[in-house]
Amino acid sequence: MDVFDPMTPVRDPFTPQARIREEGGLAEVVPGFWMIADHYLVREAFKRSDCLSNRPPHGRDSDSLVHLDGEEHRELRKLLARAFTPRAMRSTESVVAATASKLIDALVSSVDDARDAGRGAAPVDLVEAFTRPLPTIVMSEVLGVPASDRDRFVAWSDEAVAHAYLPEAAASAPEFEAYILGQVERARSEPGETLLHFLIDERDGEGSLSDEQLREAVRLLIIAGNETTANLLGTMFHQLLADRSQWERVLADRELVDTTVEEALRYDPPLNWVPRVAATECPFGGAQIPAGANVGLAVGAANRDPAVFENPDSFDLDRNDIRNRHLAFGYGEHYCLGAVLARVEGATALRTALDRLPGLRLAPGHEFTPKGPIMMRGVSELTVTIDQAGAQA
Repeated sequence: MDVFDPMTPVRDPFTPQARIREEGGLAEVVPGFWMIADHYLVREAFKRSDCLSNRPPHGRDSDSLVHLDGEEHRELRKLLARAFTPRAMRSTESVVAATASKLIDALVSSVDDARDAGRGAAPVDLVEAFTRPLPTIVMSEVLGVPASDRDRFVAWSDEAVAHAYLPEAAASAPEFEAYILGQVERARSEPGETLLHFLIDERDGEGSLSDEQLREAVRLLIIAGNETTANLLGTMFHQLLADRSQWERVLADRELVDTTVEEALRYDPPLNWVPRVAATECPFGGAQIPAGANVGLAVGAANRDPAVFENPDSFDLDRNDIRNRHLAFGYGEHYCLGAVLARVEGATALRTALDRLPGLRLAPGHEFTPKGPIMMRGVSELTVTIDQAGAQA
């Protein structure tokens, strides 16, 4: 079944994935790559690490949590979870709010400067000005990394994600890893209560985390905490502004903020599909997936399965209990450790924008352009205008 190239970001991956779901939920979409697109099959696949392995493709070694299976995964997750308690993640809300306000200050200032120069309500890119830098700065604060290194974080994160499913690591990987180790050594010598310090305590206090695991944990935080959250924010704002009646609803009723975040995660998740590799021949979904095949768990298609969600292709703020049914953060023992932090960032960023930029609108002629790389899904730019009276101090 030749459907589409899963390695290429496309405007609409959901239509071809729906065909897979309708024709049994599992198909080889290009030679050597299988995709699972049914909600219940995707949920089951998250539990099948016996044959659908987290190990990176092409034999690349990794001690990262996302590349481990079975007991190795459970033991490392147990250690890392001590630093990722819901209480610790929710404590970052003030950091997110302060960062969001500063970014909006700069955005409003640039708009005011344009007006003063006689250029009128000049459009700005909300991705560049707000949704992309916000998680990077927040993660820098949470890890205690110097602000001067944030641009490098973005570049390293983008390259690492782009190469996560390719035969070779990013060219910048050695520099990235050396930098992380340098930050670990800095944190060891400087007392503090950052997430990096909590992770170091797990290494030095009980001797359970190896230096390699510690480095990979920090690297994963930088990649996942930047790229996926930035994509969530971008697509969420796009959906609200593309049909501005949705923005008006949330503007009038802030009780809808958390629901909006969950619906954004369901409707267009930051990870459209999650990679696996068939460690052995794997009987699954009525087929035999051959050993060595690459497999994509199509979370985006699962989240639009009409067997689970009514009118799944509609962005609907009246849905109930979607938090416990969508698979944007995975399922079971592979449920994302950073889910609480992502939700806090999404809700806090949205509340801040509603308070400060109630007059936010998509600029005339704006069109959705998807942003990769590969299984990641976001919006590459979000050109907006701010009404004259729509920016509040």
